[in-house]
Amino acid sequence: MNRFSLRAFGAVLIVAAYLLAGVAPASAVEPVTLQTEATKEVRLGDTVTVRVTARDGQGRPVAKATILMFSPAQFGAASGEMKLGQVSTDASGQATFTFQARRQGPQTIVARFSGNGKYSTAENSVALTVSGSGHLYEQKAGVEIPGLGVWVLIMLLGGFWSAYLFVMALLTRIARKGEQPLRSLGGGHGRE
Repeated sequence: MNRFSLRAFGAVLIVAAYLLAGVAPASAVEPVTLQTEATKEVRLGDTVTVRVTARDGQGRPVAKATILMFSPAQFGAASGEMKLGQVSTDASGQATFTFQARRQGPQTIVARFSGNGKYSTAENSVALTVSGSGHLYEQKAGVEIPGLGVWVLIMLLGGFWSAYLFVMALLTRIARKGEQPLRSLGGGHGRE
């Protein structure tokens, strides 16, 4: 063989080794199944608990698996997934996720395990129906200052406006008579 064919053969071997190295770990990844369960009927504003169980292909628990919780969502013309949170499984492969039901109607909660070097990805979902109507947020008008009651605020504003009106009355008197107000109040010295 000549030099060129030896180099080409060596390059082919190196590429083949890289390809085989990339394929080998994928075949060693164990499959995972997720089971999800939650109350099927809830009311608007209720706390919903979703229980997730992760098991490998042999039925053994998958511990310390990070499970992402999503719900399909739509806003205007855009749609996608809204991340609700994440939980980790315990030694028995179980995790509990809680959230507040904030939309009425049918909802799907998706539990997703993204996999790792040992386990494959897995996903499962649970459907629930949220009933009820009303607002979960109630807007309050005004300013709330802790320790400052309404009557204290009225007294402060009354004192401010009283001082303002007193000064305005003195300025009006000065403008009309052209005299100094302190003299008329007995505070000035001079002719009487």
